[in-house]
Amino acid sequence: SEASSKRRGSIMFISFRHPREILDENPTFLICTSVFQLLALLSLIHAVRSGPRGFLLWISALGHGFTTEAISYLLPDIDSFWHSQSMVMFLNRRLPLYIALYYPTVMYTTNTAIERLRLTSLAHPLAVALADVIMDFPYDIVGIKCLWWTWHDTDPNIFDRHYSVPWTSYLFHMTFASSLSFLFNITWNNIVGDIQRLTWLQKALRLSCCFILVSLLSMPLGVLQFIPLYHVLHDIYHIHTEVITFIYVFIYGYGMWSSERKRRSQETSSQLTEYSKFDLLSVIVFIHYAFYVFLALFVAHPENLKSTGLHETIGNCSSVSNITSTIGMTLQKKTFLCASNYDEPVFDWHCLPGGRPPSELSRWYTVCGTPHPNRAEFVVVVCTFCMLGLLFFREILWRPSSKKVKTN
Repeated sequence: SEASSKRRGSIMFISFRHPREILDENPTFLICTSVFQLLALLSLIHAVRSGPRGFLLWISALGHGFTTEAISYLLPDIDSFWHSQSMVMFLNRRLPLYIALYYPTVMYTTNTAIERLRLTSLAHPLAVALADVIMDFPYDIVGIKCLWWTWHDTDPNIFDRHYSVPWTSYLFHMTFASSLSFLFNITWNNIVGDIQRLTWLQKALRLSCCFILVSLLSMPLGVLQFIPLYHVLHDIYHIHTEVITFIYVFIYGYGMWSSERKRRSQETSSQLTEYSKFDLLSVIVFIHYAFYVFLALFVAHPENLKSTGLHETIGNCSSVSNITSTIGMTLQKKTFLCASNYDEPVFDWHCLPGGRPPSELSRWYTVCGTPHPNRAEFVVVVCTFCMLGLLFFREILWRPSSKKVKTN
C-alpha cells in the first residue's frame, strides 16, 4: 500500500517502484528515465575506453552529483525541489537513479567534447560551463512541464522563472560544471600526473584522493561563484535573476574568448586536421536533443500527466519561514504550499476526486499536469534550443579541428 511504501521509504536508502505505475501516470517520465540510463551507459563505455582519466572524470561527476543532491535535501534553506518517483530511488525517495546518472552523463560529455578544442586552462572550464547549460536548457523546460519534478512555490532563490524554470537553475549548471572541470584538471595534473610511472598502490591512492576532492569540493566552489554577483545583486539590490544570468553568460563567454584570443595571437600558422569522428559522444548528444524534440512535438496534452510522490508540504497559507542566504542575509518563504493560492502553472488538482487538493500537511500526494498555454510557442522554444545545442556541438564534434603550430 501507499502508506507502507512511504514507511519503507523513510528508513531505506534505496526503494523501488514498478514501471507499470509510472507508465499509467506519466509515460514521458518512464521514457525519460530509460533514455538517461541508456545515455549514462554510453558515456560510461566511452569513459572506460578512453582510459583512467576519462573513467575518473565520470565517477567524480557521479560523486559530485550524490554530494550536491544529498546536501540539498539535508539543508532546509536550500531544500526546494522534489523529483518524481522513478523505478529506483535513493535517499529516502528523494534521489532518482536517473538523476544520479544525469550528472556524469552531461558533465563527462561536455568536458570531453570541450577537450577537443584544446583550450587554455582558464578557457576550458568556462567553455564547459556554457556547454553544460546548453545541454540543460531543453531538459529543464520539458522536464518541469512533464512533471519530472516540482519546485518550491515561494523560495526567493528560485522565484524568478523562465517557462517555469528558475533562472538560478541555469546558474547552478554553469557554476557547478565549471567548478568540477577546474578542480578535476587541477587535481589530475598535480596529484595524479603521469599515471604510467606510478605503481599500482600509488595509482589507487592518487586516483582516490582526486575522486574525493572533486566529489566533495565542486559544490562549495560552485556556491562561491554565486556570491559576488547573484547574492549581492539579487538579495541586496533585488535585481531580477534573468539579468544576472545573462551577466554570468557574458563573463564566462568573454573570459573564454579573451583567454583563447591571447593564446592564438601568439601563434602565427594553422592547418586543418582530420574531421572529428562520429563516436559515442556524438550519439549521446544527438539522442539527448532528439528526445526533447520528440516530446515537444508529440506530447500534445500534458494535462493528462500525473505525478504521485513527495512534493512541497501543503499547509497554512500564512505561515512564513526564514532562510539564511550564503552572504548571511535573512530571506523569507512560505512554510507550506498554499493549495488554494499558489503560482505553479505546471500543475493543478483537476485529476483528483472532485478536483479538491490534498489535505493539509500532506507531503505525499498527486499533482496533475496542465495544458500548454501556447503549444506552438513551447514547440518553437524547445526545438530552437535543441537546434542551438546541436549546432554548438557540431562545431566541436563534427567539424575539422585546427592544429596550431608555433613559430620561433
